[in-house]
Amino acid sequence: MSLFPMATATVTWKRATAFVLDPVALSSPLSSDRAPVRRSPIQVRVTGSPTGTVTVSGNVDGSPDSEVLTWSGSAGYRATTKQFDAGTLTFTSSISGGSLVSAKAVGAGGDPQLTLYTVKGPGHPVSIEEVTEGTSPIRRQGGQEEGTHRLLVPYEDVWTPRRGDRVVNDRTGEVYDVVKVREAAGGLYVSHWVAKAMRLDDKGNV
Repeated sequence: MSLFPMATATVTWKRATAFVLDPVALSSPLSSDRAPVRRSPIQVRVTGSPTGTVTVSGNVDGSPDSEVLTWSGSAGYRATTKQFDAGTLTFTSSISGGSLVSAKAVGAGGDPQLTLYTVKGPGHPVSIEEVTEGTSPIRRQGGQEEGTHRLLVPYEDVWTPRRGDRVVNDRTGEVYDVVKVREAAGGLYVSHWVAKAMRLDDKGNV
C-alpha cells in the first residue's frame, strides 16, 4: 500500500457478518470462509433454479456430523436442524441449475449469529482525531467516557469502510465503532474516506 501522509496510527479494521460461506459460484466441495461464533444452525442459500442437495458437514457436540438440505427447482434458503460447533464446515453439493451458494450461522429463531473478521490490517494506516467537546460532546455511558472521533481512511477502489465496522488501534488497543462514513474529495478525485466513530470503553472486546 502507498504511504498515507495523513496517517497518525495503524489499525486492524474488522467487520461483522453472519456469513460462514460468502456468496460464491456453486461448486463442490466448498470449505467455509470462517467458523460459526457459537453452536448454530446453518442456513444455506442457493440462487438460480436449483435441484439437488447440499450436505453440510462439521462437528456437532464435538463429533463429526452432517445434514442434507434439498432443493426442488426453486431458489431459496434451507437451514439445518442440527447445531454445528465453531470450526471449519464443508459444503458438498449435487445441485443442477444453481448459480450461487452462501451460508450463514443463525440462531434457533433465524436471527444472524454475528462474528467479526478482519478486512484490513493489522498495519492499515489511518488518521485518528478526537472531536472537541464543542463540536460533539463526549458522553458518559455506564460511568465511563465514550468519545467521538474522526478517522481519515485512504481511498481504495476495491474496499469501502462501512457503518458498523469495528476498528482497533494496533498500538494502544483502543476500539472504535464506526457510525457514519462519507467521501472526501482531494482535488478532482476522492482521496480518502471520513468516518465518524465512537471510542468504546471495553478495550480489545472484539
